[in-house]
Amino acid sequence: MPTLLLLLAVLLPVPAVRVTLAFTPERVPLGLLAQDVWVRDREKVGQRATRRQRAIAEKESGKWLRSVAAVNEARHECPATHYISGY
Repeated sequence: MPTLLLLLAVLLPVPAVRVTLAFTPERVPLGLLAQDVWVRDREKVGQRATRRQRAIAEKESGKWLRSVAAVNEARHECPATHYISGY
Protein backbone atom coordinates (compact mmCIF):
# COMPACT_ATOMS: atom_id res chain seq x y z
CA MET A 1 0.00 0.00 0.00
CA PRO A 2 2.75 2.61 0.76
CA THR A 3 4.17 2.05 -2.74
CA LEU A 4 0.78 2.80 -4.28
CA LEU A 5 0.44 5.99 -2.24
CA LEU A 6 3.91 7.10 -3.29
CA LEU A 7 3.08 6.41 -6.92
CA LEU A 8 -0.15 8.42 -6.66
CA ALA A 9 1.71 11.30 -5.01
CA VAL A 10 4.13 11.40 -7.94
CA LEU A 11 1.50 11.07 -10.67
CA LEU A 12 -1.27 13.31 -9.35
CA PRO A 13 -0.79 17.05 -9.05
CA VAL A 14 -1.40 18.12 -5.48
CA PRO A 15 -2.43 21.70 -4.84
CA ALA A 16 -0.66 23.53 -2.04
CA VAL A 17 -1.93 26.50 -0.07
CA ARG A 18 0.02 29.00 2.01
CA VAL A 19 -2.05 31.28 4.22
CA THR A 20 -1.17 34.21 6.45
CA LEU A 21 -3.60 34.88 9.29
CA ALA A 22 -3.98 37.83 11.64
CA PHE A 23 -4.89 37.48 15.35
CA THR A 24 -5.36 39.87 18.24
CA PRO A 25 -2.97 39.56 21.20
CA GLU A 26 -5.83 37.70 22.92
CA ARG A 27 -5.72 35.11 20.08
CA VAL A 28 -9.00 36.19 18.50
CA PRO A 29 -8.78 35.58 14.73
CA LEU A 30 -9.10 38.73 12.65
CA GLY A 31 -8.95 37.11 9.24
CA LEU A 32 -6.93 36.10 6.23
CA LEU A 33 -4.15 38.52 5.35
CA ALA A 34 -2.64 36.70 2.35
CA GLN A 35 -3.11 33.44 0.48
CA ASP A 36 -1.08 31.65 -2.18
CA VAL A 37 -2.39 28.56 -4.02
CA TRP A 38 -0.32 26.60 -6.52
CA VAL A 39 0.25 23.19 -8.08
CA ARG A 40 3.74 22.01 -8.90
CA ASP A 41 4.35 21.71 -12.61
CA ARG A 42 5.54 18.18 -13.50
CA GLU A 43 8.03 19.56 -16.02
CA LYS A 44 9.68 21.60 -13.28
CA VAL A 45 10.18 18.70 -10.83
CA GLY A 46 13.86 17.98 -10.27
CA GLN A 47 15.19 21.53 -10.51
CA ARG A 48 17.09 21.25 -7.26
CA ALA A 49 20.43 21.24 -9.09
CA THR A 50 19.75 24.73 -10.48
CA ARG A 51 18.20 26.26 -7.36
CA ARG A 52 21.15 28.54 -6.67
CA GLN A 53 21.03 30.02 -10.18
CA ARG A 54 17.33 30.89 -10.11
CA ALA A 55 15.92 34.09 -8.64
CA ILE A 56 13.94 33.60 -5.43
CA ALA A 57 10.78 34.86 -7.17
CA GLU A 58 11.03 31.87 -9.54
CA LYS A 59 11.05 29.38 -6.65
CA GLU A 60 8.45 28.32 -4.13
CA SER A 61 10.44 30.36 -1.62
CA GLY A 62 8.99 33.45 -3.27
CA LYS A 63 5.65 32.62 -1.67
CA TRP A 64 7.21 33.16 1.76
CA LEU A 65 8.42 36.58 0.65
CA ARG A 66 4.92 37.59 -0.49
CA SER A 67 3.58 36.52 2.90
CA VAL A 68 6.26 38.50 4.75
CA ALA A 69 5.53 41.56 2.59
CA ALA A 70 1.83 41.35 3.48
CA VAL A 71 2.69 41.11 7.19
CA ASN A 72 5.11 44.04 6.99
CA GLU A 73 2.46 46.17 5.34
CA ALA A 74 -0.19 45.24 7.92
CA ARG A 75 2.14 45.75 10.91
CA HIS A 76 2.25 49.48 10.22
CA GLU A 77 -1.53 49.70 10.61
CA CYS A 78 -1.92 47.14 13.42
CA PRO A 79 1.32 46.87 15.43
CA ALA A 80 -0.20 44.79 18.26
CA THR A 81 -1.64 42.18 15.91
CA HIS A 82 -0.06 38.70 15.76
CA TYR A 83 0.52 37.08 12.35
CA ILE A 84 0.89 33.41 11.43
CA SER A 85 1.99 32.13 8.04
CA GLY A 86 2.13 28.49 7.00
CA TYR A 87 0.62 25.64 5.07
